[in-house]
Amino acid sequence: MRRGRRLSFAACLILAVAAAPAASLAQTVDELYASAVKARQAQHFDEAADLLRRALALKPDNADALVQLGFAELGRNNLPAARDAFSRALSIAPTYRDASFGVAEVEFRSGNMDAALPLAEQVAEVDPANADAAKLVDNIRKAKRAAASKPKPAVTAQAVMKKPHRRPDPVPGLMEEGRRLRQAGRLPEAEKVYRRALR
Repeated sequence: MRRGRRLSFAACLILAVAAAPAASLAQTVDELYASAVKARQAQHFDEAADLLRRALALKPDNADALVQLGFAELGRNNLPAARDAFSRALSIAPTYRDASFGVAEVEFRSGNMDAALPLAEQVAEVDPANADAAKLVDNIRKAKRAAASKPKPAVTAQAVMKKPHRRPDPVPGLMEEGRRLRQAGRLPEAEKVYRRALR
């Protein structure tokens, strides 16, 4: 009888131990999100992106997780994935300022200053205390000024006047000479001239 109890106790213990890792893997969306934010803030962008994708698999319309995923992808310098995450967040929550800021950052890093500036200015206007938005607006304006003041390559007069040297086409002259020789009855000479024209 004791042996039977020991076996059943051992079986229960084994099942409990086996179930423990599965229970720890079954994290909630909030737990995954919190872990991802910590990982992103510690600049562990790959880990953060993985955790956020797991959270989004459980709750696809989580705008907060999408914004955090966008910033994690920015950290990984994956601009298309960041743009996609921020755009999806804005489709769920159109007034989400952090998502708008993220899109502005993506456009800035992509070199599209004309699209980045109004987005960044809008975020900075709505939230004047947002130092990151103010800094982004400043950086975009500096980049636009630098691009505008960059001298365009000047076309020199020598480059305009110098045209590629082209030999005149000899065929029309040879054809005319061959026609004259043929009319004069000098057929063997005309034939030679025509052959030169063909070459």
